[in-house]
Amino acid sequence: MAEPIDAPSPIWFKKLPQTPALSETGDELGFALVPGRGRLGPTVVLAGAYRVTPPLLDYYGGQLPRPIRVVAVDTARGAIFSTQLLQEKSPPVVVMVPEGAPPSGGGRAQGGSFNVDLAAQLGLPPHAATYHVFLWLDHVLSPVDVLQLAEDPQRVATSVSGRRPADLVRFGAAPAIAPDPQAVILRADPTAPSRGVEGAWVPDPARLKDHERPYFLTVLAFGHRDRSFGWASVNVNTLPQGADAAHFHVDAAALAGASQQAQKVFAVAFAEGKRIQVLTLPAR
Repeated sequence: MAEPIDAPSPIWFKKLPQTPALSETGDELGFALVPGRGRLGPTVVLAGAYRVTPPLLDYYGGQLPRPIRVVAVDTARGAIFSTQLLQEKSPPVVVMVPEGAPPSGGGRAQGGSFNVDLAAQLGLPPHAATYHVFLWLDHVLSPVDVLQLAEDPQRVATSVSGRRPADLVRFGAAPAIAPDPQAVILRADPTAPSRGVEGAWVPDPARLKDHERPYFLTVLAFGHRDRSFGWASVNVNTLPQGADAAHFHVDAAALAGASQQAQKVFAVAFAEGKRIQVLTLPAR
């Protein structure tokens, strides 16, 4: 087994041997999970890498990689632990160009690496848990990886932020969407007065029959300019008998807690074993 990596702080910037290589085209996020040793004991280090082009480079410039969000989903409890790559004295992230500005040209790109002590940065609780981890920057997602943490009383949990009421996710609202057995599909609801999102997925029939084991669908959203972030999880095994668990609707702006300013809103829906995608709701 490889020697654990020493984590000198919750976030630090150094390319590690485990840092993944990314392609030379387009926007991409990637990471590897590596055993680590942090201030409070054993941890897991996320060795991350990014490559971005306009318009992301126009939006964030020298602030990168701070706008990148780390997300860990506790699949047994439906809880989300997530932060941007902000340190104690980091200034807030701002979008640096006006809404609707055309992307710059010239083939510009920027890339780099970063490392995250996941237990310290996300405030993961001391109990044993399995997390599904990914990186998120606007319309770009990394692949999802699985993190298993053993119980460790030395871990210090922080309060879960961004949790919204589960009833923001309403079921049976979008039967017209063709579900994909491998993914959770999202689309903008053209009839909604706010930032409505319709979704469809194919729940695992075996999981729906296992009422002793929670089966969560989680929807996440954030506002582009105000950096608002929120999420709601629903254990579909607790829905009323006969409810249509395969189709749902949510107001993404309400979920994020976004302000009324003109800004994009990004949404993702996660269910264990399903591919995820970002839905971008245009500014209005």
